[in-house]
Amino acid sequence: MLIDTHCHLMEPHFKADVASVLQNSALAGVSKLLNIGCHLEGSRDSDCMCRPEYLKEIEGILGDNAILPQIYGSQGIHPHDSNQTTDEVMGDFEKVIRSNKRIVVIGETGLDYFYMNQPKEMQLSSLRKHMVLAEETGLPVSIHCRDAADSLEARKDMLRILAEFPKVRCVMHCFVQDQEYADAVLAMPVGHILSFGGVVTYPSSEALRKVASGVPVDRFVVETDSPYLTPQAFRGKRNEPAFVVATAKVLAEVRGVEVEEIERLTNGTAERFFGILGSNY
Repeated sequence: MLIDTHCHLMEPHFKADVASVLQNSALAGVSKLLNIGCHLEGSRDSDCMCRPEYLKEIEGILGDNAILPQIYGSQGIHPHDSNQTTDEVMGDFEKVIRSNKRIVVIGETGLDYFYMNQPKEMQLSSLRKHMVLAEETGLPVSIHCRDAADSLEARKDMLRILAEFPKVRCVMHCFVQDQEYADAVLAMPVGHILSFGGVVTYPSSEALRKVASGVPVDRFVVETDSPYLTPQAFRGKRNEPAFVVATAKVLAEVRGVEVEEIERLTNGTAERFFGILGSNY
């Protein structure tokens, strides 16, 4: 069994068949998933989708004997929408976090200097607000970090902000950077972790696979980022949590272990890091 630590089941791609996607995920061996919010509407949906009422709704569609993964959620604003990150919104996020034990991570938030959909200072302000919320609630943060094509400025700014919040634990979502950046993140004493998704399976990602091969056994997890970044084995299809198995297989290959060992390692790290050792209903 595997844990998909980052997916977006509230996206329109899943509107017609989310119940089947959940069932297929469980049948493929996904025991738990983190359904990540990245804007106001998505965060509201993430809250709703990990409450008992939603599970009953899905069971009503599939039948009482349906096999489903445990669903967890987040509250956060992606850097593309960082203009939404007001104090009022962050206050609402805190209320949701306090009221729903299945909200186990803050984000997805971070910096995206590739598209620069929002000004740099607005992205930095949004990221800091999320980090403050993490300090106040004790939850970890799901971090998006993407540099411009000809610059390393985003990762430099990210390392600076991580240093400003030395007690906040972060998962570096969809890690695609180099060994130097991985080493800098992992060297921070709070215990950040790296998350590998479909990109690590692509033929062009040899350098990333080398990074993944050497990450300490308790410092990495797996994800899909579905419906995006489909693993190579399923390219051309909509990505979904069931496909996290393909990423785990590639990590097993590059680390020279059986896929069951990747399951054991990543599940243990995810359960400890996100506090999802049991059912939080």
